Amino acid sequence: FANRYVYRGFGLQQELFRVGNRELPFIALTFDDGPDPLYTPKILDLLKEKEVPATFFIIGRHARSYPNLVKRMAAEGHSIGNHTYNHRNLYGLDEDNTWQELSQAHDTISNIIGADIHLFRPPRGMYSKSTVEFAHQLQYTTVLWSISSRDWAEISTGNVARNILRNTKGGDILLFHDSGSIIGTTGGYRYNTVNALPAIIDGLREQGFIFVTIDQLMLISGL
Repeated sequence: FANRYVYRGFGLQQELFRVGNRELPFIALTFDDGPDPLYTPKILDLLKEKEVPATFFIIGRHARSYPNLVKRMAAEGHSIGNHTYNHRNLYGLDEDNTWQELSQAHDTISNIIGADIHLFRPPRGMYSKSTVEFAHQLQYTTVLWSISSRDWAEISTGNVARNILRNTKGGDILLFHDSGSIIGTTGGYRYNTVNALPAIIDGLREQGFIFVTIDQLMLISGL
């Protein structure tokens, strides 16, 4: 029940960015829970081949383990966001640990790429009042999503592609994962995501959509 609910994302406050301008054809691919030494390079290779920018919300301890992948994301023009240090559920977490999750990931990722980051996504879309307040203190925009590929449920490649191709509209923020399993942030099967991406990218382009990073989508939306 928890997975089925939270992976829709929730929260309608104005300080959250969940969808871009519906009147324009710009959309954003986002990937959570990486970097992963197996799947992230394959996804980066595909994005480079297709000339598609994306946004990666990465976990601090994974970034510390695979800093070269984080550097590659930045070097190839992708946006990078904070997805906490340990992927703890922030809803109901005490303030000290919430701050630690955000600030430790911020310092780790910023030190790797040599620049501050300005995007944040709470694990599973769950957050508390203090989560949003701390994000503001770190000068983040808190980013959710409007369409989930449901790849976290390890559904088939075909179903991942169909979920996206049938439902995407202008301004959508699309949620994928480049690491993790249904219950953890490592050890998952993400070939469904990797294998679905070429058909998704080609199919969405045929529908007239244009891929941008979250930063660009926010600018286009006048935020």
